[in-house]
Order: sequence, then structure tokens, then C-alpha cells
Amino acid sequence: MMSSKDFAGRGFDRVFQDIIGIPDGTVGLLRDQFLAAHLQMDFTRWGEFLESTMTEFEWQWPWFEAWMTTFRNGGFWPYQCETYMNAFIGRFTPTVETVAGYIGHLSDKEQRDYLKQRGRYPKPAPKRWAELCAAFQASDMDELRPLVRSKDVEREKAFQLARPTIMAEERLRILRLCLNAAAFSARERDVTLPQGWVRIAKWPMKDRACDAFTQIMIEAFNSGQSQEWPPAFPGDERWMTFRTPYDP
Repeated sequence: MMSSKDFAGRGFDRVFQDIIGIPDGTVGLLRDQFLAAHLQMDFTRWGEFLESTMTEFEWQWPWFEAWMTTFRNGGFWPYQCETYMNAFIGRFTPTVETVAGYIGHLSDKEQRDYLKQRGRYPKPAPKRWAELCAAFQASDMDELRPLVRSKDVEREKAFQLARPTIMAEERLRILRLCLNAAAFSARERDVTLPQGWVRIAKWPMKDRACDAFTQIMIEAFNSGQSQEWPPAFPGDERWMTFRTPYDP
């Protein structure tokens, strides 16, 4: 059976085989630190080390870039790529046209002042978001719209300026996800299942619905159309488990 060091190393090699622009000596150092993180189960320092090291170089990740182009052409992508893709496309999301969407972009003082001027500020002061929302009315949106729209203009300008930084930070975050996914896949693939048991992919997030792209990939794996283990694509959050002969 593989040790933590073995499966972490195989996972690292799988991801980094497609990354260029990093000196071999630095790649070796990163690999050593990644193995240490899995042995010690200390991923905070590893993340800091990866970030500080990778930002020193102009590195390319052809596999990642190819997938981003595929996502853009297809028009949908995994949840974990949402922030990167919005920045990649340059798509700014305006404030949602709801009371909650509007007041969410007002400062606390602006919210209080607005309600106090109309004699609708809850007493005692609201402790929950729902209580605050209830104090606003749908008709308030017409009056608040100019203020919120002006703030959206400011936010969009800031977003457009920050796009390169957002993309760089998100690419690095997704790299961390892919490294861990590859390491855990290497560990799970080494486990021999009893006769009659089969590997399947599932969505592991109980508090978040599976995105459409990942659901397609889960179904492809479970039907035998695909044999690709995570990370088969950037932001791959599939959970690899098994089905026994006794499962319904």
C-alpha cells in the first residue's frame, strides 16, 4: 500500500507535467513541500509556500488554458471556475433587482438612515438579515435604484482594473485544488475493491447543488463513457467512491 508520500508525489507529478516556466530545481522544492504537507496534514503553510514561489515566475499551464477556452466556447463551467471565468470574459454581474440585492450594496449607515427617515427602522435594532429586509419594501427599489446603479458603475470600473489579479489568484487557487485532487485520486486508485464492487463518482457537497458541468462528468464516469479520475478538468470536485453489489 502506498504511503502518503507516495500518493502525494504521484499526484504532484501528474499535475505539474503540464506546467512550464518553472525551473526544475524549484519544481523539486515544491514537490518536497507538497509531500511534507500531506505527511503532516498541514496545508496552510504549503499554500503560502506555493503562492510565494509561483508568483515569482511567468508560468504557463496549457491544460488549464485549453479548458478555459472550452468553457468559454461552451458557455458553462464548474462552480470552482466561476470567478476566473467571469474575469476571463470580463463579465461584471450587476446588483440583483431585488430588495435584498439592493440593500446588500448599501452601507450599514445608508440602510439605517434610509429607514429612519421613513420611520421604518426596526426597534430593537434588527439582528438578522431577514429582519432588515422585511423593513424595506418593493417600492423602495425605484428610489434606491439610482444610488445602487451608481455604485455598480464604480464596482465595474474596479472589477475591470482587477481582472488580471483576479485571474492570477484564481488560477493559483485552482492549481491547489487540482494538486490535492490528483494526490487523493492516486491514493484511491491503489485500493483494490472486493469482487463485484465498482467505482463511481458522486457530488460531495451537501450544502451546495452540483453544477451542470460536473453533473455531466459524473454521469459520464458512472456510465463508463469516461474513465478519467479527478482532476479531469480544472475545479474537478467529484468524490470517487464505490457501489457494492448490495446497493440499490
